[in-house]
Amino acid sequence: MSDIMVLGREIPIYGAIGITGVCLALACALFSCKRFGLSKDDTLYVMVFGAIGAMAGAKLLYLAVSAGAIAGELTSGQAPLSVTALKYMSGGMVFYGGFIGGLAVSCFMARRYGKAGADFFPVIVPAFALAHGISRSGCLLVGCCYGVETSGAFHITYESSMIAPNGVPLIPVQGMEAAGELIIFFILIWLSRRVKDRRDILYAYIFMYAPMRFCLEFLRGDEARGFIMTLSVSQWISLALMGAVVVMKVTDVTVRAWRRRDIRKDGE
Repeated sequence: MSDIMVLGREIPIYGAIGITGVCLALACALFSCKRFGLSKDDTLYVMVFGAIGAMAGAKLLYLAVSAGAIAGELTSGQAPLSVTALKYMSGGMVFYGGFIGGLAVSCFMARRYGKAGADFFPVIVPAFALAHGISRSGCLLVGCCYGVETSGAFHITYESSMIAPNGVPLIPVQGMEAAGELIIFFILIWLSRRVKDRRDILYAYIFMYAPMRFCLEFLRGDEARGFIMTLSVSQWISLALMGAVVVMKVTDVTVRAWRRRDIRKDGE
C-alpha cells in the first residue's frame, strides 16, 4: 500500500500518516502546555519551528550517510545529475538527524521567547515520541526501513512495495519500533508530571529509545543506512547519546553535591 484516495486524489500513505502524527503531536503539546506554565502561542511556534528543524536535520543526515552512494552514481554516470539529485532529495530521512535538528531548533526558538529550551521538554519530548511512533507505522505500510528475512510466524510479506523485497517474509521491525515509541510516549506523559528537573524528560527518552533503536538495528534488512565498521550510523549515535546523558547526569549530581557542601560550610 503506497497511496490512498482522498476526494478522488491519490495521496501518498506515508506522507498522510506522517502529517497525522505531527498534527496529533502538536495537539498533545498544546493540550498540556498550560500545566507546565507555557503559553499556547510560544508552544505552537517552538513546535512548528522544531518540526522544520527536524525535517531539515533528518534530510541532512540521510544525505550524509548516502554520500558514498551519491558519489558512486555521479562518477559512474549511471544517471544525470538532475535525476540523482531528485532521487535523494525526494526520498529518505534519518530519524536521529530529525531528533537532533528538531531539538536544537526548538531550544533556539525557546530562548528567543525568553525561556530555556528545557522549559518545553515536558511537551516537546513526548510529542516527538508520539509523532515518530505514528510515522513508523507508515514505514510498515509502505515497506521502508524493512526488517530481515525470517522463517518465523511473526512476519510481514509485501506484495507490491516499491522499497522492500516482495514475496519474502520479513520481521516487521517498523511496527516493533512504532509500538515501542508509543509505549515510551505514555511513560513520558506520566513522568513529565513527576520530575523536578525538566531535563530529566529528555534524558529518560534517550535512555528508553536509544537502547531500543540500537537493538532493532540488528533486525533491519535495508542496507542504505550507513555503516561504520560493523555498526550502523544510528547505532553509533545511540551509543553516543547514552554516553552523553550519563556524563550530563554525573555532572549534575556532582555539581549539586558541591553546592550542598558549600551551603553546609557557609552555615557553620
